[in-house]
This record gives sequence, structure tokens and C-alpha cells, in this order.
Amino acid sequence: MHGGLAFLICWALQYRFRHRLWLLYVILISHLYGTAMELGQYYMNLGRTFSWGDIAANTVGAIIAVTVLGAYQAWKTKKFPAGETANPFSTLIKNLLFMDLAKLWSPKRIFDFTAALAALLALSPLLIIIALLVRLKHGSPILFRQLRPGMNEQPFALLKFRTMTESRDEAGDLLPDDQRLTQFGRFLRTMSLDELPELINVLKGEMSLVGPRPLLIRYLQRYTPEQKRRHEVRPGITGWAQIHGRNAIDWEEKFNLDVWYVDNRSFWLDLKIIALTIWKVISRQDISADNHATMPEFMGSEKENSNQ
Repeated sequence: MHGGLAFLICWALQYRFRHRLWLLYVILISHLYGTAMELGQYYMNLGRTFSWGDIAANTVGAIIAVTVLGAYQAWKTKKFPAGETANPFSTLIKNLLFMDLAKLWSPKRIFDFTAALAALLALSPLLIIIALLVRLKHGSPILFRQLRPGMNEQPFALLKFRTMTESRDEAGDLLPDDQRLTQFGRFLRTMSLDELPELINVLKGEMSLVGPRPLLIRYLQRYTPEQKRRHEVRPGITGWAQIHGRNAIDWEEKFNLDVWYVDNRSFWLDLKIIALTIWKVISRQDISADNHATMPEFMGSEKENSNQ
């Protein structure tokens, strides 16, 4: 059952596994799921005998899968010890022996991956329902995809549930956001449900649970050098700026908060941000800027423009 569920998950996310190591992802997810089921059934008294042996086997299997995946990634990106040959097999073996896994799988990355996977599994019924409603109310495609700059300004395809229609004027241009944003889309944004597909971006390593929000690529040319520092970390589903005003604060303050997070980030700060984000969503605070359906476009720093 574990392998079957893992296969379905990997099939649904098949575009992620272009390097043909999808079977290792199946093994990894299967072992993680197996361990979670063992612990869950034990603590919920579902009648299954608790077995430390099964948990140990699942844990070792997951560690092996992560190690091999990390070794392959190191070889793929040429981050392996000096003196390597061009033989992929020997490179793989040497990476397994000498590579620094901490650089590829930091505690924050492990937490992001585990939490995102658990959230996707737990919220899968809700995700299916939302996807069906988006299809009925907004048509196809269900997901909104847009290139956004990630860590070190590397672009990636951000995933969200669509909240707007594709309505256009007589000239064929898209109508303003406030005219395309539907009532159902507004509800998704109010509850932050449109952000749930970004958990896939977290699994892929393109985003983190906590970090500066990924903005538009065209903003890169408008940042000051200090504002660009927000790209020193992975972008997040939520962040320090989101719990201090979200869309109700101006761009200058938002970027100052983002850079503060970059300089002061820690595991405990991330947990605090996640907890406060849940409270913000429940209380529906700071959803949009004044007189705007969405945040107005960033046109550049006022201080920077005044010096030109």
C-alpha cells in the first residue's frame, strides 16, 4: 500500500522527476509514509502491533534514498570531490563516501520537505475539492503558473489556484484585476487557499515554507542593492512581512522586513511565523491593500527615484 500511494504521488508530480530517478522518490516517500503510519496507528490505538523494526527499516530506507538522490544531484551539478573521472558510477560512489550532505539537505530543507509532504497528504481531499470548484467556476487551467525569481534570482514556475477569469476588453487586453477577480477567487485569497499548490514548489526545493514572498521578475531591475538581498534565501509561502501587515503595508516596509528576516532567520523564528500566519488567516487580517483588489505594482524605491 505504501509503495502504491507513493507511486500515485510521484505520478501526479511526474514533471519534477525528469532526471529518471523517480523510483528513488517513490522509495523515499514510501518509507516516510510507512513510518508515519506506524507511529499514527500506534498512538491512535488502531489495533496494530507497534514495531520498532519496521520504523528502523523505513528510516534506513529513507536515509539511503536521500543519500543517493543527494549524490546524484551533486554529480549532476558537478559539486563533487576534486580528481573525479567522467564515469558516472564511480562519481556516484565517491559522492556517497565524501559528499557533505548537510550542504544539500540542511535542517530547514528537511523540515520544509517533511512538512510540505505531510500537508499535501493531509489536505489532499480539500485540494481535490478546490480544484474541481476552480474548474467549474474559472474554467481551465486549474492552476495559475508564472515565472518568479527564487533564491539567487533563479526563475521558477510558481503554482497557485486560479482566482481570476481570463475576461478581456474589446481590444483583447485583460481587464483590470478587480474586474476579473471572482467572488470565489476572493474567498480563496481571503483564506489563503489559493497558495496551497505552492507546497509542490516547496517539495521541489524552489521555495521554503517561510521566506520572502516571490514577486514578479520585472521587479528585479527596480530593486536597490539592499532590497535585492531578499533573494539570498529561498522564497516562502509566508514570511516576516506577511505577519506584519501582508498587503496592507507599502513596498518599502515590506522589503525592509524581508531583509530583516534574511539577517535574523532561525528555526524558532520560522515556527513563530507559521503560527502567526495561521492566526492571520483565521482572523482574515491584511488581505489586500487599500482600494486595490491586489497589491499595486512596485515601480521602484521612492528614495532611489528621488536620487536620479
